[in-house]
Amino acid sequence: MALLKIVVLAWLGLGCVSIILPARRLLLQSSRYGSMLAALAVFCLAAFYHGSSTWLFDTSFFPYKLGFAIQFDPLSRFFVFLLSLSVLAVSVFGQSYFNHFTLRQQKLIQTVSCFFILAMLLVLTAGNTFTFLFAWELMTFSSYLLIAFNATDKSARQAGFLYLGIAHLGFLSIVISFFLLGNMPISAVSANFIFVLMFIGFGAKAGLFPLHVWLPGVYPIAPSPICALMSGVILKTAIYGMIRFSFYWLLPYQQAWWGYSLITIGLCSMLIGVIHAALQTDMKRLLAYSSMENLGFIVVSLGFAIVFYQYHQYALSDAALLIVLLHSLSHSLFKSLLFLSTGSILHATGERNLGKLGGLIQKMPWVSGCALIGCLAMAGLPLFSGFISEWLYLRIFFSQGMSSHFDFAIFSSVIVAVSVLVFALAGFVIVKFFGIAFLGRPRESHLVHAGPASWFERLSLVWLALWSVFIGLWPMPFISLLQKILHGISNQFALPWPHLFTLSLSQSAANHDGFVPVLLLMSLLAGLLLIFILIKKYSAPSLQRNSAWGCGFNVITLRMQESSEGFSQPFKLIFSKLIQTRLALPKATDVNPHYAAQVTERIWPLFYTPLTQGVWRIVALTKWIQQGKIAVYLTYMAFTLFILLVGVLWL
Repeated sequence: MALLKIVVLAWLGLGCVSIILPARRLLLQSSRYGSMLAALAVFCLAAFYHGSSTWLFDTSFFPYKLGFAIQFDPLSRFFVFLLSLSVLAVSVFGQSYFNHFTLRQQKLIQTVSCFFILAMLLVLTAGNTFTFLFAWELMTFSSYLLIAFNATDKSARQAGFLYLGIAHLGFLSIVISFFLLGNMPISAVSANFIFVLMFIGFGAKAGLFPLHVWLPGVYPIAPSPICALMSGVILKTAIYGMIRFSFYWLLPYQQAWWGYSLITIGLCSMLIGVIHAALQTDMKRLLAYSSMENLGFIVVSLGFAIVFYQYHQYALSDAALLIVLLHSLSHSLFKSLLFLSTGSILHATGERNLGKLGGLIQKMPWVSGCALIGCLAMAGLPLFSGFISEWLYLRIFFSQGMSSHFDFAIFSSVIVAVSVLVFALAGFVIVKFFGIAFLGRPRESHLVHAGPASWFERLSLVWLALWSVFIGLWPMPFISLLQKILHGISNQFALPWPHLFTLSLSQSAANHDGFVPVLLLMSLLAGLLLIFILIKKYSAPSLQRNSAWGCGFNVITLRMQESSEGFSQPFKLIFSKLIQTRLALPKATDVNPHYAAQVTERIWPLFYTPLTQGVWRIVALTKWIQQGKIAVYLTYMAFTLFILLVGVLWL
C-alpha cells in the first residue's frame, strides 16, 4: 500500500511543481523525466503488487462523508495495469515530441497532464463516492484543457465545448445514480432507474451511440499523445464504471433487458463507427470512429455477460466478461500505438490527411513496422492481441447453451451477422490506413524531407507493439489473472483455466477444441521458410527489372496512385442511406474552382439539430429573467439562498 501512496503523491507533486516552475526548457525536460519515473512506478504497482488494501485520507475541513478513500482490489489492479502501459509509453514518447511546442504550451501540457493522469488513477482506485466523482470531474476538466489549449478556430472551440457539454451530461447522470444507490433502498424498480442513469453517464464518456458525436471532433485537435491516453484509458474508465455497477453493486438486481439494451446500443456503435471510419481521410478521425467501434464491441460483450448470467449460463457469462477485460487491454495497447504512430507522422510531415501521405515505409521504417503491428492487432488477425478477444467472442456462438432460450437464439443470428460485417469492414479500414499512409510513393513533394522518428518515440512504439504481440502469442497468463478477478466477483465463475498454451472455452484440460497461438506461429514460419527454399531452388538464375505497366499512359505520376477517397468510394455508395455527404461544387464562372465533399452523420439533422433548436426556444422564453438591474439580481440571490437554507434544514 505504501507504493500506491507514493504513486498518488508523486503525480500530485509533479502537477503542483509544474505550476510553480518557470517555462524553461531544462526545467520542463526534468519534469517530463519525473513523469516517466512516476509512470514506471505505476507499472510496478500494477504488475507486482498483490492483494487488496484501502487508504483512508479524511480531512478536518470536509464533512466525514466527503473524505478521500483509495482502494486497490483485483479489478482496480487490472485497470491500473492497463493505465500504466499507455501512460509509460506516452511519457517516453513526450520526451521529444513536445519539443516543437512553445515553452508556454509545454508547461501547460506538462502541468495538466500530471493532474489528468492523477485523476484517471484516482477514478480506478476510488474507495468511496466522493473520491470517484471528484476524480471523474478532474479527469473531464483536465482533458478538456488538453484538448482546447491550442484551439484557435471556431470549429475547434465548438468541438471542445461539445465534449465538455456531453461529459457533464454524463456526470450528472452518474451523480444521480450514485445518490440513488447510496440513499434509498434498492429494489427492482430503483435498480432499473440506476442502471439507465449509469448507462447514460458512462456511455457518454465511452463514446457510445448516440452520445458519440464528440469523438470525431475532439481527437483531430488534441495532441496525439493526449489522444492516445483518451482512447486508450479514458474510454476504459467508463467500462470500469459499468462493470462496478452491473457486477458488483447491482448484481443481485440484474435483469436480462439490461444486457439486451447494452447489446443493441453496442451493435449500433460498432456499425456506425466502422462505416464512418472507412470513409475518413483524416487519420485521427478514422481512429476516433474506430475507437467507437471497439467500445461498441466491448459493450456488446458486457451485455452478453449480463444476459447469460440471468439465464444461468455462468460459463458463457464468465467468457463474455473475460472478453470485456481482454479487449479493453488489447484496445488500449493497439489504439495508443496507432495514435502515437500518427503523432510521429504528423511530427515528421505536418500532415494527417491520408490523401497527402504515402511512401512513409521508406522514410520511417520503425514507425511503419510498429504501426503495422497495431493495424494487424486492430484487424483481429491471429498472433496479435486483438484476435484473442474476437476469437473468444465468435466461439461463444458455437457453444452449448446459446439455444437454451428462444428469444436470444433468434437475436443471436442478427448479432452474428452485424458482428461479422463489422469485423470485415474493420479489416478494410486497416488496409486503407496503412496502405495509403505507408505504401506506394509520396503524394506530396515535401514528404521526401520526412525524417525518422526520434529514439524516444521509437522506444514507446516498440513498448506497445511488443505487448500486443506478447498477448497475441501467449494470452494464458493474462487469462488466468482475469479469471481470478472474475471468480472474486461471483463464485459461479470458474477458477483459473488449466490450459498453459491452448486457448479454449473449455475448462477441461483434456478438451482439444481450442488452438495454440505459438504452434500457429511455428507453422507459419515453417511454411514461409519452405516457400523461400522453393523459390530459391526453382526461380530463374537472374532477375530483370522493368518499369511498371502504365495502363496506356506514357508517363506515370504520383497522382495516379489510389487515393483515400477513391479507396472508400464503393462503401460511400453502399452505405449512402446511413451517411450524409455535403458537397461544395464550383460555379462555371469561378476563377479558381474548388470541389469539396464532407461526410457527416445523419444523426445531426435527425436528432441533434432539432434538439438544439428546441433548447434555444426554451431559452428564449426565459429572457425576461435578465432585467439588467442589480436590485433584481440581488432579489434572485436572496430567494435562492432562502430556498437552499430551507432545503438544508428540511433534509
